[in-house]
Amino acid sequence: MPDKQADATPLKTRLFFSLKWRTLLVISLLLVFINGLLNLLTYANLENQFEKQLSRSVEQNSSSLLAQSHRRLVELGGSMILAGQSFSGGKLSEQGIYQYFDKSWELFQIDWGIESASIYRDEIRERQWGITEDIAPLQQLIKQVNTSQVPDTAIYCNKECRLYAAIPLFFVDGSARILLLSTTLADFIIDFSRHSNLGVALLRDVDMISRVTNVTPFGYTIAAVTNKSVNLPLIVQLAAAASVDKFLEEGLSLQTSPGVYHYFYAISLASDNADSKNILMLIVNISKQHDDIFSNLIETLSISAAGLFASLLALLLVLWGPMARINRLAALLPLLAKSGFKEVRNELSGHSSGRFFIDELDVLDDTTESLSYQLEKFETEINHRTNELEKMALYDVLTGLANRRMFTDQLTSLINEFKQFNESFALVFIDLDNFKRINDTLGHDAGDDLLVEVSRRLKKSVRDTDIVSRLGGDEFTLLLPQISHANNAIDVINKVLEAFEPPVKLAGVDTRVTPSIGIAMAPDNGLTTQELMRCADIAMYQAKQQGKNTFCFYSKEMSD
Repeated sequence: MPDKQADATPLKTRLFFSLKWRTLLVISLLLVFINGLLNLLTYANLENQFEKQLSRSVEQNSSSLLAQSHRRLVELGGSMILAGQSFSGGKLSEQGIYQYFDKSWELFQIDWGIESASIYRDEIRERQWGITEDIAPLQQLIKQVNTSQVPDTAIYCNKECRLYAAIPLFFVDGSARILLLSTTLADFIIDFSRHSNLGVALLRDVDMISRVTNVTPFGYTIAAVTNKSVNLPLIVQLAAAASVDKFLEEGLSLQTSPGVYHYFYAISLASDNADSKNILMLIVNISKQHDDIFSNLIETLSISAAGLFASLLALLLVLWGPMARINRLAALLPLLAKSGFKEVRNELSGHSSGRFFIDELDVLDDTTESLSYQLEKFETEINHRTNELEKMALYDVLTGLANRRMFTDQLTSLINEFKQFNESFALVFIDLDNFKRINDTLGHDAGDDLLVEVSRRLKKSVRDTDIVSRLGGDEFTLLLPQISHANNAIDVINKVLEAFEPPVKLAGVDTRVTPSIGIAMAPDNGLTTQELMRCADIAMYQAKQQGKNTFCFYSKEMSD
């Protein structure tokens, strides 16, 4: 990197007097009283409106509607028990309740939204309807109801967040069981949104098969959201503007579009995993409160207009010179994009020297000068990297073999060498037999692993002077220079066939892979890239027709 000019005065040797303090020194006396009054009025009104909105929309509605959802599930369980008793002839029995649930389970799912039902003796599950629940996180709830013989509810989150109700069962023979019902939080979310006019979203910090979108704000999966077209973009904005810790601790307000403000609040939900967090996000539109604040602000600004006008005049006098320097710097910065580094440095030098104080603009000039040196260095490095990338363009990313472009260049080079030195060579086309079946059966990852292994075996089986390439898919080529006779090519091909004999382990399965090989000899079969490639391709397909796992030399009869 070029050295700085020796005659430039170091900024650190002069006293720093901030432009900020120069400006505040002139206008602070005029604005202290006005801004103090304005801030007090704005803060008091904002705090009042915010607390009122939060108390009304979040605390009251969330607790009451959640309790209502708990009661509803318990009541549904009671209705099931009564219906089961009636089904059993008026006496509740174990066999009768089982038969009733077997008969009515589809009705429970469709009409009542029940996801699962289980009957437990103590803490052991005897029967299960619907999805199979993981009993581990539910044992505490079951144990508690088994002890108290009083219905209880809880929310647990595993693959999905569900509301659970445990209800005691007393059979006619004197035995007791626990009926455990579960339903998703979807009904609660819908009811909450409808009654409170709030947006509601369920966020999970685990990966889920069932999700609203692939967007993962804060790293959470959105399991459910009301009014998706409106609330999903709001959640994405929140994740971009704030950290998840701040959001979970106290909630926050955010301007989501010009003139529109929303408040975001979180309710933590229990999970079967202590390290897992599940969030019920509530979204409140508080634009009206902000409109009220703005009205108060306008009133305050009307009172302070005269003082602000005088302050702006003083500010204009202080900033006139600095603004001129900023405009000059703005005109210089585009030169950096045009590699005018020395021109920028020449223009910047000497503008801050000779003054006792330095300010932010002097620091900005110095930073711009340093930036010019860095960009000059980066430009040199980028040019170097570009050359390296051009080399990378000649090789296949997956296998590291020469790609089609490099193969064509090498083939052209061999043709030119023959014309100059009369050195014959062979072009070999290799196609993997049944590759599509392997790829479809074992998956694309296994297919890629196979291509990498084939590339390794090909490179190991050929001579150091031979060139192995991958044209694409499962098509490979060999360029065999200095092949004076077909027998020389056969020696190489036999080694290639031997390399394919050991099976390849793909996705834990030993798989036998065989090649079909076509060979074109130059100059016997042509002296252009198109002609040689056509002949080798025809020979390769002839090898496939002969039973695969073999090779075939091109002959004119194949084209007839």
